[in-house]
Amino acid sequence: MANVKNAGVREIIIDQCLQKRRGYTINELKDRVNETLEFEGLPLVTSGNTIRNDLENIGNRHKQALEKFKRGHAICYRYKDASFSIFNGQLTTGEMRQLYRILQNLKFMDQFQGSELCTHLMERIKDQVYLDCYEQPILIYENTMTLEEQRNILSLCECMGYKQPVHLVYKDKASTLNSVTVHPYFLRQERMQWHLMGCDEHTRKPVRIPTCKIVSVEEADNVEFVPNTIFNMEEFYKILKEDMKE
Repeated sequence: MANVKNAGVREIIIDQCLQKRRGYTINELKDRVNETLEFEGLPLVTSGNTIRNDLENIGNRHKQALEKFKRGHAICYRYKDASFSIFNGQLTTGEMRQLYRILQNLKFMDQFQGSELCTHLMERIKDQVYLDCYEQPILIYENTMTLEEQRNILSLCECMGYKQPVHLVYKDKASTLNSVTVHPYFLRQERMQWHLMGCDEHTRKPVRIPTCKIVSVEEADNVEFVPNTIFNMEEFYKILKEDMKE
């Protein structure tokens, strides 16, 4: 099951390697994949057959020929077309329609980045392919974030993407300002409110901070990122599914 769950991560790394002209052996690909899996705290690949299956799936699914050649006694793999990537394919009409609807909702609920950017992208999509779309959003949200909270969330998302620790100033329940250095892992919505889930750099204990209480977000350049080992994403979704059954 772990092989299936981590397939997306493996394909990203393998795709990057196959674009390089030097080529990679099965063991080299496995090592490169495991470097990322280990950093993410995910189960490692133990069999070369897993990588072979990934190569076969990439070739078949994307109809892209892989070049196999020898480097010494080792067999290496790479794309015949060095400019190819499984992530730069043309979007289908169905995918364009879904993207249009996402942008449409973002335009209405995210005033910070939604209006000008989304209008431009929606017009570009319409110009490229005929879409018979609704003029009004299909989903209506009960609440929207303040401009300050949107900015802080965007900063947090960027730092999480680059695995960058952050210095935060936030207000507690008594409206007292607190300063803390956090290793940010993800944002979780609870009862219509977003919370930052991470690890306190000083205590190494989990933290849960409402984003509406955050006053400022700054990168902590002098702090080395600590990967997530305290929050189990699967457990969160397991609890959510159990709540929905009730």
